[in-house]
Amino acid sequence: MLLAGVRGDRFESSFYSEKHHCFVVSLFLKPTASLSKVVLRFHKGGLLFVLALAISLIPIIPPVHAQTTNITDVSYPRHATFDLEGRTTDPPLLVEATVSYSDAKPVYFLDMGVFDLDSGDVVGGSGSASNGACDAGYARCLIDVKSVSGNEYVQFLLAGYKPSMSMAIIAVLFDETKNLIYNSESDYEFTITMTATLALSVIVPGSVPVTVDGLEQPKGNVRLNLVPGPHTISVPEIVQLDNVTRLKFQHWSDGNNQTSRSVALIYRTSLTAVYVTQYWLVAAGSHGNSTGSGWYDEGSSATFSVQSAIIPMENVLGLLGGKWVFEGWYEEGELLTGSSAGTIVMLGPHSLIAR
Repeated sequence: MLLAGVRGDRFESSFYSEKHHCFVVSLFLKPTASLSKVVLRFHKGGLLFVLALAISLIPIIPPVHAQTTNITDVSYPRHATFDLEGRTTDPPLLVEATVSYSDAKPVYFLDMGVFDLDSGDVVGGSGSASNGACDAGYARCLIDVKSVSGNEYVQFLLAGYKPSMSMAIIAVLFDETKNLIYNSESDYEFTITMTATLALSVIVPGSVPVTVDGLEQPKGNVRLNLVPGPHTISVPEIVQLDNVTRLKFQHWSDGNNQTSRSVALIYRTSLTAVYVTQYWLVAAGSHGNSTGSGWYDEGSSATFSVQSAIIPMENVLGLLGGKWVFEGWYEEGELLTGSSAGTIVMLGPHSLIAR
């Protein structure tokens, strides 16, 4: 059923859509108006605005043949996180679809876009289509129809944030004078839920595991998008690299010296766990009277010594006055020092023998 009439400075026409069980109202404004045509679709208590930029005072006339569109092969992320500071989503809100049309004319236009079902506005973002122009800053494309029927692959990268985004892909045909083709509209409704997050980065050496809120992450630097609020971070105090090399936790970059700590995530946060490399020093005496063995920080000076340079022999030789006399400290068979005590800079592990 088609209804028409003049109201003020505009011509109005409306019809009842059997396909969507709703009224469609077309407002044809005078050429002086900034918006030439607005199609309003009352659906499920909401208002859906399909915008078509055209200047016309001609009402919609049903065509002889059924000129239709159809939306298939739709893909989109069901859920995403939204970085409140970076204003980015993970994964990106990429919506893909195939829009087919039939019984069109080469002079027609195929209008496709993503609309917010709550506000009726075109969703912000960008569009991409093989044969047409897409609005800058909006998820909407206008395609020049080149044949009677065909398929158009379209991509929309959506922007913005709401906890639940109820949207619809809309496709319609317009004739050469930008009049909406009766009953050519098709739509595909979908919802993407989103969780607001803030980025937490934890910087650690590559061999250090990080645990966030009880979940151990892969070794090395960690970057997570978490809901705002308190979170627990922990790192190990000691990370053994091999038998003679290890890492030892010192403190966090904000001064905290606890390996397990809480952080209040109220903005994007980056923390560095500061570790020092330690090397093992072996200071062994032939007769067990040496000191100095242990772990030392990289670059530090380690002190080693023997408690006595002369040690009485045991058993018969000892009764006869035999003694062990200290000769020096050796490393890999080479004399390091003849003194009973000495120091060494720990730029790596060392194994010293007192003879």
